[in-house]
Amino acid sequence: MIVEAIEALSEENGSSKSSISKYIKSTYGDLPIVHSQLLSDNLKRMKDGGELMFWKNNYSKLKPNAAPRRGHGRPAKIKDHLQARPVDPARRRGQPTKDSNAPSIPANIVMSSVSKKPRGRPRKLAQSSAGVGPFMTTLMTIAAVKRRQRVGLQR
Repeated sequence: MIVEAIEALSEENGSSKSSISKYIKSTYGDLPIVHSQLLSDNLKRMKDGGELMFWKNNYSKLKPNAAPRRGHGRPAKIKDHLQARPVDPARRRGQPTKDSNAPSIPANIVMSSVSKKPRGRPRKLAQSSAGVGPFMTTLMTIAAVKRRQRVGLQR
């Protein structure tokens, strides 16, 4: 029915979906309620199948000697099945399994006792107030308190 409608309408730039629908309604009269959905589905199927050409919202019949239209983008590579490398089923992915015949490492080997660096940040060493008199220690504590107050005000 769709091809007949396009041939009968014989418009120069192809026929729109609405003109095809009007022609089918006038010719066949009694159509189901879902006619517009069926028409859309069939037009899409025929366009994808290469029976119709869709250009500027118009459908037209393909000419018999016309070259097939190519889609957008780069064409897919031609896969050569002969050059495909065979998959080795003996070797699997991941870490290789341990050899059961390999000699095991004895557990009673003693590591040399080398003093290791302790974890974390080292503790602060207490400042020695050996060379500073009592007057200087009070000045240092007052300055530290003022520093804390200034920092507290800035927050």
